[in-house]
Amino acid sequence: VRKAGESQSQEPPASLSPAFLTSMGNACSHGAPLDDTKPLPSTDPAVEDPDDDGAAVRPWYQRPLPLTPVTRKSAHELTAAEEDRILAAWLRMMRNEDGPGTSRYFRLALIHGGSSWPSTHLAAMQNPVPSYCTHGVECFPNWHRIYMLEFEQTLRRADLENGGDGNIGLPYWDWTRQPEGGPFLPSLAQRLMATNEYDGVPSEGGLFHATFLPLDQQGNQLAPREEDGTLFYKTNPWNSRVDAELRTYCLEWFGVGESLQAYLEMSDPRRAALALDAAPHGSVHVAVGSLGRRERGTEMVGQVPTAGFHPLFWLHHCNVDRAYESFLQTPAGRGAEAAFYANRFLDGREAGFPDGQWGRYEPFGVNPRTREQYAGRDTFDIALLGYSYPPGGLYTPASLQAPRPRGVLLPGSPGPVELAGPPGPVPASAVFRDVVKLKVDGSKALFVYASDADASGGGGLLGWVAGSLGSPREWRPPKSLADQAPEALQALPGFVGAASLFCLPTADVVKCDNCLRNAPTTTASVDITRALAALRIPRERVRLHAVAYDIATKTAMTLEAAGVPQPILSDCSSHVAEEEPTPS
Repeated sequence: VRKAGESQSQEPPASLSPAFLTSMGNACSHGAPLDDTKPLPSTDPAVEDPDDDGAAVRPWYQRPLPLTPVTRKSAHELTAAEEDRILAAWLRMMRNEDGPGTSRYFRLALIHGGSSWPSTHLAAMQNPVPSYCTHGVECFPNWHRIYMLEFEQTLRRADLENGGDGNIGLPYWDWTRQPEGGPFLPSLAQRLMATNEYDGVPSEGGLFHATFLPLDQQGNQLAPREEDGTLFYKTNPWNSRVDAELRTYCLEWFGVGESLQAYLEMSDPRRAALALDAAPHGSVHVAVGSLGRRERGTEMVGQVPTAGFHPLFWLHHCNVDRAYESFLQTPAGRGAEAAFYANRFLDGREAGFPDGQWGRYEPFGVNPRTREQYAGRDTFDIALLGYSYPPGGLYTPASLQAPRPRGVLLPGSPGPVELAGPPGPVPASAVFRDVVKLKVDGSKALFVYASDADASGGGGLLGWVAGSLGSPREWRPPKSLADQAPEALQALPGFVGAASLFCLPTADVVKCDNCLRNAPTTTASVDITRALAALRIPRERVRLHAVAYDIATKTAMTLEAAGVPQPILSDCSSHVAEEEPTPS
């Protein structure tokens, strides 16, 4: 992250102190460009020998790990003992090592958003750190794979420090399903969010204790607060009402199951990576962030600069990695590594990537297997990275639950009406094409509605819209739009689904080179096939409308005010279409 127009250097930013570069346990190398043509020196997993000389005198977070690969399990399926152990290791990561803001957790979380954005309230901290925006580019799943690995290895070292054997994996939150009789959000996440003390002292910020953040440049403890006086960095206990809302947001409004299924069926690995980034990855971020109007603290998850601080970020991204591994097992995914080698000469030196998107990944350390800085070539074999998913634990298109019909409010009905029967033969998506990131100031939920363009109809949805909002050709949101909460926006007539934009703020003086130069535009969409069938509007008469909901300000606005183009109707169920959409 740097100001617009500032040149890109191959050297690490000066603000990245040696202490930060070694915070994950390995020093970061910044030497000659990566030579990915020479043979790898070892086929052992990328973990270290615990019996090496000097291991006993290292800090706990730099100690070698056992060679035993770990299994990443569903957070919904952890035993009580496994959950207790992971919780204890997580809390050990939250402990400061040398004064305020020196926990391993803080240093890892800071990588994603850095300290420069005003929305993090960290610009005044001592030893500022840049962010690493790896969104909207093809190496999105690969860079985040190493990021999750660094977190997992620190979690394992914390388990060793607690007296365990280090044989624990980072659990994943499967947001495509809710276990029968269980909560949508796993118990581990709920227990982390309900943590309310640190060293026996009550914690106003929940998991984020009083000295979690560092000191500012004047030596004062950072503790930013919301307008209502509550701490900005905070977690709150979960409850069944919020759990049901999040399930509705993810499975029904944003349709994460449909977007995941569409991703797994894509034929181009590079376009598939962009699709995964937009949805379901971005959709889950925005869905959780949309809860922030009621469940304060969750809005952090919906904003790029602060997402990495919330515990849900890590469980969510572990499942994103699981989705990526599932894609790599498909016929198209099995060609992803070959595509990497074919394209590595084409990327050049892009902003933030000294060797191109498939070269070395900043700010991560050295892969013990290759003795070189982690790079794109390390991301195609998880066994060599030292972890796996349970047998049968990967997604396949057939294994995903059938998409649940979305509730649609029809005129005269007491509540949402659900579609019975199979979806129509032609999939339909509402697509927001080529959204210019510089025009979108932060993450948005995009609520989509459909009306019937046939002005001759006097009843049904058309008549209701005509009587309530004027001509159906002039569909307009409520006059008091800014005050509308997400649940009120969903209750408007003709609601067919919600798309997501998980974007950095752009109104600040700090700019992101990746967003400016590598990926200046993005595309968002939502599958509306079943919802259109429920509304009984023939495809040729569908007119789409949408309003935006800003995660940071918790206010609704028109698409024009949000900097988002009008949606169009596409034949493609995937949000990153592999063919041109059909305009509505």
